[in-house]
Amino acid sequence: MGTSWPDREGPLLRAIVRQLEAEGRGVDPRKAADAIEMSHEDADRAVNRLYRAGMLDALPGDDRVLSVHEVTEKGLQAAGEWPSEAELLADHILAVLAERAANEPDPVKRSKFEAGLRGFGTMTRDLTVEVAGAALAKSLGTG
Repeated sequence: MGTSWPDREGPLLRAIVRQLEAEGRGVDPRKAADAIEMSHEDADRAVNRLYRAGMLDALPGDDRVLSVHEVTEKGLQAAGEWPSEAELLADHILAVLAERAANEPDPVKRSKFEAGLRGFGTMTRDLTVEVAGAALAKSLGTG
């Protein structure tokens, strides 16, 4: 059985992100492949899959992607370089609770916000993101 996505495309996608950060737009994905010691043939197949999956904004050639202009939000999330919707929601919940706990004039309401902040604050970030992701999926009807 072959290797899975994280083992094939993941390292190349992260290398492309690093290359774009260093060089800007219009980078050759084969140079990113060289940085992680991936063959050009494997890199061409992987970059084509990433492009078709909507993870790269690129200039396709006849048989391979010739140049990558940028990594899309979807690609950045897959590479671990951009927060997921669940992470953004978890951060927003914590920020709102902290702001309300600090600024609520009613002591009863303030203590409830403080309790909520303590409850969320004591969970690990991973668990907070998991809870937020489950709530988001349920609200979208996908969970």
